[in-house]
Amino acid sequence: MLLVVWEKTKNNQMFKDLLLSIPADAHIIEDTTAFHSVTSNVWGAKNPILTNIRNAKANDIVQKLLSEGVTTIKLQDLYSKIVKNSINTYGVWTGKNATGKALKLCQLALLNNTEPPIDYDLLNRSNIFWFGTKLQF
Repeated sequence: MLLVVWEKTKNNQMFKDLLLSIPADAHIIEDTTAFHSVTSNVWGAKNPILTNIRNAKANDIVQKLLSEGVTTIKLQDLYSKIVKNSINTYGVWTGKNATGKALKLCQLALLNNTEPPIDYDLLNRSNIFWFGTKLQF
């Protein structure tokens, strides 16, 4: 996964800019609270308490906007996102958050003008095939 995220980082300027826009001291968490697959605790992390609080506050802001006559869905969505993203200190994250860690490693590599610690030897020993052709890294 680290290789995949790194390749996307190198080849997609918007994605690269997004990673660089995140503060260097911030944690990156792949929120999989709404997902119930077997791997959602591996690739992401869950925090249902935070999700519930964010959703309740977002609903409150939409109701307030409606009471003030704001019926534009775009504005409601914008204010909902602002409110949701400003709430971060409730509950506990559980899960391995492998995607968040890969994103953070790529961000740090960009900031330090290095490459993330991709284990190319492991990839080459793993016999990974793409449409019948063995990939070499």
